[in-house]
Amino acid sequence: MTKRTDREEDDSVKYVTLCCARGGKARNRTLNVAKPRPTGKTECKARINALKEVSDAVKRVLDTNDLAGIQASKSYGSLVVGAGGFENLPFLEKDCRNYIDKARHLRLGVGGAGVLRQYFLRMQYKNPGFFYMMDIDDDGRMPFAPFVGVNHHGQSILLGAGLISSEDTETFVWLFETWLQCMDGIALKAIITDQDRVINAIALVFPNT
Repeated sequence: MTKRTDREEDDSVKYVTLCCARGGKARNRTLNVAKPRPTGKTECKARINALKEVSDAVKRVLDTNDLAGIQASKSYGSLVVGAGGFENLPFLEKDCRNYIDKARHLRLGVGGAGVLRQYFLRMQYKNPGFFYMMDIDDDGRMPFAPFVGVNHHGQSILLGAGLISSEDTETFVWLFETWLQCMDGIALKAIITDQDRVINAIALVFPNT
């Protein structure tokens, strides 16, 4: 049975939750105590969440094509051919266009670092608890370095993030020292990483981690 449905503006289904028809608590459907009629409910927890989306592999294709100046319609057409028909794709051309629009907003072009700095300043003015620090190179390059943790429910959560100018030991040392400043000197108890330069920076900034 359908428990929840989220639709687009054109009434097409964007998100749907399907649950077992035997979900919920069992209760009698009659007031006759001598001849109860059970509903068949067994509190079954089975459910499926379906989300119409563009896969990571398709996103890479769309990003590459968009940077090369290829129109979204042509990119979608090539995906249709590769899949062997429209019916074999779990998304529409509109979904591709929506993703490309979002990707373009996330890309930092010329002067992007300055725009981001102005945004951070406004955020700090509105919220004194908002913390940020920037130290970029002349080219304003900023790879994304997230701090991802796990809460007591076993769920991944974003603790913080850095936009760094390069991926060398010196830069990671700056990133970790900035993290310490943000966290009032409280170091991370454990860090999982597979990058040698990150490990070197950890040894310098978090010797007991």
